[in-house]
Amino acid sequence: MKTWQIVGISGALLWLIIGAATGHYTMPPQEAVWMEKAQRYHIVHALALLWLSGQSPARAKVAMLWSFGALLFSGSLYLMVLTGLPLRYVVPVGGVSMLLGWILLLWQVLREK
Repeated sequence: MKTWQIVGISGALLWLIIGAATGHYTMPPQEAVWMEKAQRYHIVHALALLWLSGQSPARAKVAMLWSFGALLFSGSLYLMVLTGLPLRYVVPVGGVSMLLGWILLLWQVLREK
Protein backbone atom coordinates (compact mmCIF):
# COMPACT_ATOMS: atom_id res chain seq x y z
CA MET A 1 0.00 0.00 0.00
CA LYS A 2 3.08 2.24 -0.12
CA THR A 3 2.08 3.19 -3.66
CA TRP A 4 -1.16 4.72 -2.38
CA GLN A 5 0.74 6.52 0.36
CA ILE A 6 2.95 8.10 -2.32
CA VAL A 7 -0.08 8.96 -4.47
CA GLY A 8 -1.84 10.52 -1.46
CA ILE A 9 1.19 12.57 -0.43
CA SER A 10 1.79 13.67 -4.02
CA GLY A 11 -1.87 14.62 -4.35
CA ALA A 12 -1.75 16.72 -1.19
CA LEU A 13 1.44 18.42 -2.39
CA LEU A 14 -0.13 19.15 -5.78
CA TRP A 15 -3.23 20.53 -4.04
CA LEU A 16 -1.02 22.91 -2.05
CA ILE A 17 0.88 24.03 -5.16
CA ILE A 18 -2.31 24.63 -7.16
CA GLY A 19 -3.90 26.48 -4.26
CA ALA A 20 -0.86 28.71 -3.83
CA ALA A 21 -0.52 29.33 -7.56
CA THR A 22 -4.18 30.21 -8.09
CA GLY A 23 -4.78 31.99 -4.80
CA HIS A 24 -3.81 35.31 -6.31
CA TYR A 25 -5.37 34.62 -9.69
CA THR A 26 -8.42 36.74 -10.47
CA MET A 27 -11.08 34.66 -12.18
CA PRO A 28 -14.75 34.99 -13.09
CA PRO A 29 -17.21 33.84 -10.39
CA GLN A 30 -18.15 30.56 -12.12
CA GLU A 31 -14.52 29.61 -12.56
CA ALA A 32 -13.85 30.43 -8.89
CA VAL A 33 -16.65 28.00 -7.95
CA TRP A 34 -15.12 25.30 -10.16
CA MET A 35 -11.66 25.89 -8.69
CA GLU A 36 -12.94 25.72 -5.12
CA LYS A 37 -14.86 22.52 -5.84
CA ALA A 38 -11.87 20.93 -7.59
CA GLN A 39 -9.60 21.79 -4.66
CA ARG A 40 -12.07 20.51 -2.07
CA TYR A 41 -12.54 17.11 -3.72
CA HIS A 42 -8.82 16.92 -4.51
CA ILE A 43 -7.67 17.28 -0.90
CA VAL A 44 -10.44 15.10 0.53
CA HIS A 45 -9.41 12.22 -1.71
CA ALA A 46 -5.66 12.81 -1.22
CA LEU A 47 -6.18 12.55 2.55
CA ALA A 48 -8.51 9.58 2.11
CA LEU A 49 -5.76 7.82 0.13
CA LEU A 50 -3.30 8.48 2.95
CA TRP A 51 -5.73 6.91 5.41
CA LEU A 52 -6.41 4.03 3.03
CA SER A 53 -2.69 3.33 2.59
CA GLY A 54 -2.63 2.09 6.19
CA GLN A 55 -5.49 -0.31 5.59
CA SER A 56 -5.68 -3.78 4.06
CA PRO A 57 -4.17 -4.35 0.60
CA ALA A 58 -7.68 -5.51 -0.37
CA ARG A 59 -8.55 -1.81 -0.51
CA ALA A 60 -6.40 -1.27 -3.63
CA LYS A 61 -9.46 -1.16 -5.92
CA VAL A 62 -10.93 1.60 -3.77
CA ALA A 63 -7.66 3.52 -4.06
CA MET A 64 -7.66 3.10 -7.85
CA LEU A 65 -11.23 4.36 -8.16
CA TRP A 66 -10.53 7.36 -5.91
CA SER A 67 -7.29 8.23 -7.73
CA PHE A 68 -8.82 7.92 -11.19
CA GLY A 69 -11.89 9.85 -10.06
CA ALA A 70 -9.95 12.68 -8.44
CA LEU A 71 -7.71 12.96 -11.49
CA LEU A 72 -10.68 13.23 -13.86
CA PHE A 73 -12.95 15.29 -11.61
CA SER A 74 -10.50 17.80 -10.16
CA GLY A 75 -8.12 17.68 -13.11
CA SER A 76 -10.89 18.50 -15.58
CA LEU A 77 -12.12 21.39 -13.46
CA TYR A 78 -8.57 22.74 -13.09
CA LEU A 79 -8.04 22.53 -16.85
CA MET A 80 -11.39 24.18 -17.58
CA VAL A 81 -10.43 27.12 -15.36
CA LEU A 82 -6.82 27.46 -16.46
CA THR A 83 -7.14 26.72 -20.19
CA GLY A 84 -10.81 27.11 -21.08
CA LEU A 85 -10.93 23.59 -22.54
CA PRO A 86 -14.52 22.29 -22.75
CA LEU A 87 -14.24 19.30 -20.40
CA ARG A 88 -17.66 19.44 -18.74
CA TYR A 89 -18.49 15.90 -19.84
CA VAL A 90 -15.33 14.47 -18.28
CA VAL A 91 -16.03 15.87 -14.80
CA PRO A 92 -19.01 13.54 -14.06
CA VAL A 93 -16.97 10.48 -15.05
CA GLY A 94 -14.52 11.39 -12.30
CA GLY A 95 -17.37 11.95 -9.87
CA VAL A 96 -18.85 8.54 -10.64
CA SER A 97 -15.45 6.90 -10.13
CA MET A 98 -15.08 8.53 -6.71
CA LEU A 99 -18.63 7.48 -5.77
CA LEU A 100 -17.94 3.90 -6.85
CA GLY A 101 -14.82 3.91 -4.66
CA TRP A 102 -16.84 4.96 -1.62
CA ILE A 103 -19.56 2.41 -2.39
CA LEU A 104 -16.94 -0.33 -2.78
CA LEU A 105 -15.33 0.66 0.53
CA LEU A 106 -18.70 0.54 2.28
CA TRP A 107 -19.42 -2.86 0.75
CA GLN A 108 -16.01 -4.19 1.84
CA VAL A 109 -16.46 -2.91 5.40
CA LEU A 110 -19.97 -4.38 5.65
CA ARG A 111 -18.64 -7.76 4.52
CA GLU A 112 -15.85 -7.86 7.11
CA LYS A 113 -16.36 -10.06 10.13
